[in-house]
Amino acid sequence: MSVQRQITSSELAFATIALLGFCQTLFAEPSVLYDSGNSMPVEQYGGDVSTARSPQTPAYKSTAKHNLSSPAKEAQINNIDASVLPLRTHGMSVGKVIKRQVNIPALKTPVCVVGSDEQSLNWLATNRKQLSRIGARCLLIQAESQTDIDRVNKQANGLKMVTVPGDAMVAEFGLQHYPVLISKRWIEQ
Repeated sequence: MSVQRQITSSELAFATIALLGFCQTLFAEPSVLYDSGNSMPVEQYGGDVSTARSPQTPAYKSTAKHNLSSPAKEAQINNIDASVLPLRTHGMSVGKVIKRQVNIPALKTPVCVVGSDEQSLNWLATNRKQLSRIGARCLLIQAESQTDIDRVNKQANGLKMVTVPGDAMVAEFGLQHYPVLISKRWIEQ
């Protein structure tokens, strides 16, 4: 035996409003719920992503192939506009880093942080094979001239190198010294 119940007009109105609210949320633009201040535009890593909605779309595949596989794009990463030189990071200096365990599950790729100083160049030479094996990306955070950048790139010998101020490293990871390797589980030298 089934029991049927009449829906009142107030229940119908409430359900309609709730459904409209849900649909509005479903089709709304994304909202930022939290921004630590360290966010960076995604476009700098692969160009305009407005037409690349999902990995299954042709636009996505074309954009990804063009932006991520281009040797010219890779070469651009290792160059820097000389107008930003000298490149300095406040709060960090060359020095000894004590190995410590961390938990950074969001870090998909190990990151090494270096300067253009002799200690960093020696560290790169000593650790280059391991850095390459683990797929590390290197951040050059200190350089006085284009010559400094060229020396580091030569020593990196094919490692992916990006030249950026490292001020965020101080705040985000509590770093004071470099050269250093940051992975999901360790900060070490």
